[in-house]
Amino acid sequence: MYANTGSTHLNKLETLNNKLLSILQNEPYNYPTRDLYVKYNTSSIPDLHKYQILLLVHKFMYHKYCLPSVFSNYFELNKNVHSRDTRRSKDLYVTAINKNFGKRCIKHKASGTNCPKF
Repeated sequence: MYANTGSTHLNKLETLNNKLLSILQNEPYNYPTRDLYVKYNTSSIPDLHKYQILLLVHKFMYHKYCLPSVFSNYFELNKNVHSRDTRRSKDLYVTAINKNFGKRCIKHKASGTNCPKF
């Protein structure tokens, strides 16, 4: 997935996307970027990536039958890891990550406090 790449590459893609929207709408260079997206009723690349992660988690939690079988055990729930029943037993299990590469993976972004917010 393209959005798991480093920010250097994503910044280039996002800049090109913003320029394209500006040209298509015949707006000046300093026109607010958010307004460009609003006019075309679309979302920025980071927002689209967050949306896709949230959609994947929602399907995993509530509609597993909609996902390919490879994702049936992609995430792990706290209740399957810990023996005690707690308020967070239905949450996704958060694994400890030390490397930046690991922090960009879908499992880490989607679990616990790392889950994207709009």
